[in-house]
Amino acid sequence: MNWIKVNGILGLVLCGSVFLPTPCRGAGTLGRLQAIYEQSVRKIESDHAEETRARPKQYRALLHAALQTYQRQGDLNAVLAIQAEQKRFAATGSVPDASDTKTPPIVANVRTDWRERNEQADLARHRAIANLADRYTARLETLKREHTVQGRFKDAVAAQKEIDRVRGSAPVTAAQFALALAERESAPPEPPPEAEPAPVPVAPPPPPETRPPTATAKPAPVPSVRPGVCTRCEGTRRADNDCPACQGTGQCRNCQGTGQRRSGMRGVRGTVGCVTCRMTGHCRKCEGTGKRPGPCPACKGSGRAGPE
Repeated sequence: MNWIKVNGILGLVLCGSVFLPTPCRGAGTLGRLQAIYEQSVRKIESDHAEETRARPKQYRALLHAALQTYQRQGDLNAVLAIQAEQKRFAATGSVPDASDTKTPPIVANVRTDWRERNEQADLARHRAIANLADRYTARLETLKREHTVQGRFKDAVAAQKEIDRVRGSAPVTAAQFALALAERESAPPEPPPEAEPAPVPVAPPPPPETRPPTATAKPAPVPSVRPGVCTRCEGTRRADNDCPACQGTGQCRNCQGTGQRRSGMRGVRGTVGCVTCRMTGHCRKCEGTGKRPGPCPACKGSGRAGPE
């Protein structure tokens, strides 16, 4: 394929065309952009078809170059093998897809070289179409945004439909598939996963040593009070007894714990403050606790268990 011609088309500097890296002012309409894109695709396809028609001529040229090389080297067997391949190709006009074991290595090398040239030409065609489609759809995306901003929603929808059509077209999908397949085949093979080392057997831990349980004697409870001592006062001879003034209630008996009492003076009605508890309502003897310290009533102040 004459790739100089293709690159010339891809490099057209047309204002608003898809081949500019950035859009310029006065961008063309969708119809104009589509016409430029379709014209460029047809040019790529026609150049590739012309290169395909020239492939038999290229194969004959490779055979002729190999024949001259081996003739200068004086390799008779190689020369005879190339001449036999020339006659076979002149009769059939085709090159087998794969060489069998009977094919001379010299001829097999020429066929391999010719196939690799054809594969590179096919990839160049796919790459040109993919690049063209990418630049075209990028320009359409810009045009769609411009129409949306200007409120021309129908034109924006038309641009989106054109983007979808191009991305789903047969030439573009075929180019993307071929490029992805070539990239995967050219990638270095992944190293095989390293085999995991076999686990080292670990001996089970020895069973725990069993010993007969030893009987532990429980300590005897320590008495909180010494023998012969009063359990209430614990030998202190003193204890909190009920206050004799309030009978253990902690309330003032004069006002019944209210802090107020009825007036006993003639002509004075209602209540007045209790002077006995000073209006606190508490017993002044025990200060409202209901208890007063005194001799232990259990041991009668002797501190011993039992009467004296």
